[in-house]
Amino acid sequence: MRVFRINILILLLTLGVAVSGQEDSLSVYLATAAKNNPEVRAAFAGYQASLRRVNAAGALPDPQLEIGFFLQPMDIIDGRQIADITLMQMFPWFGVNKAARTEAMHMSRMAFQQFREARNRIFLQVYTSWYRLFQLKRQLSFLQESRDYLHQLENLALAGLRSDEGMSSPGMTDVLRIRIELAEAENSIENTVSALKAETARFNALLNRPADTRLFIPDSIKTMEIETELPLLLEKAKANSPMLGMISAEEDGIRAKALMDKRMGYPMLGVGIQYSVIGKRTGVHVPVGHMNGDDMIMPMLSVTLPIYRNKYKAQQEANAHLLEARKEQYQATINNLESELYMAGHDLQEAARMIRLLDKQEQLALSAYRLMLTDYSSGATQLGQLLEMQRELLNFRLQKAQATAEYNINAALIKNLISDFEINE
Repeated sequence: MRVFRINILILLLTLGVAVSGQEDSLSVYLATAAKNNPEVRAAFAGYQASLRRVNAAGALPDPQLEIGFFLQPMDIIDGRQIADITLMQMFPWFGVNKAARTEAMHMSRMAFQQFREARNRIFLQVYTSWYRLFQLKRQLSFLQESRDYLHQLENLALAGLRSDEGMSSPGMTDVLRIRIELAEAENSIENTVSALKAETARFNALLNRPADTRLFIPDSIKTMEIETELPLLLEKAKANSPMLGMISAEEDGIRAKALMDKRMGYPMLGVGIQYSVIGKRTGVHVPVGHMNGDDMIMPMLSVTLPIYRNKYKAQQEANAHLLEARKEQYQATINNLESELYMAGHDLQEAARMIRLLDKQEQLALSAYRLMLTDYSSGATQLGQLLEMQRELLNFRLQKAQATAEYNINAALIKNLISDFEINE
């Protein structure tokens, strides 16, 4: 019986939750995702391409060069015409090129907001996967700890059997029941290890790294501090949201295009020059004193006549409808942001309440388990009751790890909605 009581004392001393502080490296992983994730890099390349288009927008049309040769020189009064060379430069109406550059600049703004939206989306996925990894790691730790408790209970039960005379049926039943619980615990551990490997591969994929790259996950995390006042959050979302920024930039681009389309309906002017190559004309009938064989230069002016007005009117009407569509889309996006902020805030507060509740329940269950374990050694508590309390304690711990992960995931979602991600490298 002495060995039996010593084992109980050892088990009681190991029932506390061990939490080791570790500096988490989430900010490093976020920075890595920002640099290496293909989706983010593709969006940034698109933004760089849009910047190059600004330089090209609003440029003058290419000059037109026409060269014509006569297969047989044509006799004219002052010689024989051999070839004509014509160079013409067209000029759009005043303000067309400026409007084109303005539209390209707004499209570049839109591309930058698309890059920000892609980056924030990846950041949210990194946050979510990170906290899932933490949850799974804590789950694995609790399951292993629970398995160790069961092994110690098994030793206690076997010690109780040896202290009695013979192998009593109730005592052996207790041993078998504990082993059933152990088999279930081992299966849960294997499932959690498999889920941890899968989530690790997903996390590494976000960072564009090999699936089996080792991760450093802290043993404990704090709940993120986040503003929960909806009016303030909504104002931040309106000011920072990439989706709203995209719509606003596109709306400005449509206005610039509308101005460009309007002025494209005005005449285009062309200025050019024609150079005619004239050979000398020979013969007795050549007038004396004329410019025989002198090349000719002729300045030219051309004007387009935009008389088919229906296409220009249709373009203006289309631009007006596009502007109306973007205004409605802007308001719809604000409504969606407000709705998502409401839901994320609700889920955040619910997770916070759940964490507080589970923390109390865990402490109470731990105290009850310790008392029941002592009573079990004296026969005052049956094994079934002890195992049930042990399962409840494990369940509270698993739920608390899940609630902590859910809290931080919802906090990250709010950060995504207000575009408030920060990286501390």
